[in-house]
Amino acid sequence: MQSIGVQELALTTGGTLSITKGDNVDWYRLTGTVTLASNLQIAVSGNNPANNAIVLIENRGTITLNGNHLGILGKVLPDVIASIPWVAFCIWNGSIWNVNICFDVVDQNGVLAGITLQNGSVDTAQLKDKGVTLAKLSDLTANTIYVTDGAGRMIPITPNIGDNIVRTPTGFVVNQGYQGNVLMGNGYGVDSKRLREMLTVNVSFESGNQGARKIRMGYKGVVRSFSPYVDKAIAATDDATVQMLDNGSSVMGTATLPASSIVGYGVTISPVVNNTFNDGDILTLQPSKTTAGGSAVVSLTFDRLS
Repeated sequence: MQSIGVQELALTTGGTLSITKGDNVDWYRLTGTVTLASNLQIAVSGNNPANNAIVLIENRGTITLNGNHLGILGKVLPDVIASIPWVAFCIWNGSIWNVNICFDVVDQNGVLAGITLQNGSVDTAQLKDKGVTLAKLSDLTANTIYVTDGAGRMIPITPNIGDNIVRTPTGFVVNQGYQGNVLMGNGYGVDSKRLREMLTVNVSFESGNQGARKIRMGYKGVVRSFSPYVDKAIAATDDATVQMLDNGSSVMGTATLPASSIVGYGVTISPVVNNTFNDGDILTLQPSKTTAGGSAVVSLTFDRLS
């Protein structure tokens, strides 16, 4: 059996580290500790060898890339491999060197140690059917849904109770759900929308007819606005007002219709205090005008919570 001589080569900090190729199998061992100042390329010098000539290059040294790269006979090693122990098995095919890198990917615990897989290196063809089971997926966040984003990457979505996930042109998003919302199509999926109700009530500023208008609510909700619009001109001398009260007679807001307002004039009040109510509550519209005369139609909007 032919013996193979091992020649040691001291690593350099960059440039080209040349080796020679004889007629037999040649084994070169890289030694030393270096921090690269530039890219380092290990190359064969001299004339091209015979077809199927073999060179073994073994790394026993310590290489800090420092942002540079290591090349073996024309092949640039991945950075995560370049700085660990490896052996390059190189065969001359008559025109180029075929370089195959061997390295230990198993640590003492029997798992991959510090080596990453290149993007796209494992696809459907490399995985057997049912090769990855749900039981093997770990370190996922509880109560989280994983969907793909616009770039095809898995991203976590953590909805709260009542939320819904909506598909948009750029990916999936979580729309916050609310009590009393309904689901509506948005052209891409289903969206969560607040159910809004509207009610109209007549109020009068006429003499003897300025009493409170009571509204018994049949659901839980929020008053979003009330809008009195004149349907009979407001008498001159003083303004007319419409005050809205909650079930406990606390004021939500007051709308003012100026004296002599003509038919069609209106204002909108959007309450921000005392504007919630429960099923069975009584809401009140209280019209008032010192000098009688005129009337209005009040439009009310509510968001349902039940």
